[in-house]
Amino acid sequence: MKANTVRLFSKLKPQPKEISWVAMTFAFFFAVSLGVNQFRGAPMSVLGGKTHVDKDHGKNEGMPENWKYCNLSDMDSFKATGDLLIIDARPGLFYKYGHIPGAISLPAQTNELGRETGKVLSGVPGNRTIVIYCADAQCENAETVAGQVSRHGYGNIYIFSGGWSEWTETGRPVEK
Repeated sequence: MKANTVRLFSKLKPQPKEISWVAMTFAFFFAVSLGVNQFRGAPMSVLGGKTHVDKDHGKNEGMPENWKYCNLSDMDSFKATGDLLIIDARPGLFYKYGHIPGAISLPAQTNELGRETGKVLSGVPGNRTIVIYCADAQCENAETVAGQVSRHGYGNIYIFSGGWSEWTETGRPVEK
């Protein structure tokens, strides 16, 4: 049995034509994915480069005018006013395990993000302050959701730059 297995696998050596076909197929699909990425609401960074954003001070060079970044003290101020909608852009399972009190789940990775955004925002006044957060400062889900919120005509949009990790690391209340 062992000798047959060795003989079988020795015949499966990749041929140069097969390797080039695989490489060309990979290159084709990579190029297509790069093109599709550019049409997303918030394109993912391919090489790690990112539009310069000073997330601590709300300066958005190269970002849409109706998005701003906010920090933890801004979150305290927003929550004190009470006229606030908080959106959790993390996957739904993370939301179930804990979220900022009063937050509504709107996962960025849902297949029907545009339609789900419309459902979440139905009845929300256009001038309402909307804060969106995700896992941490490196997470881009909040930007994706902010793009959809903006497309629905809302303009007072903030992205909590520290996200869930900063919220919990500073001992803020959590809702489950």
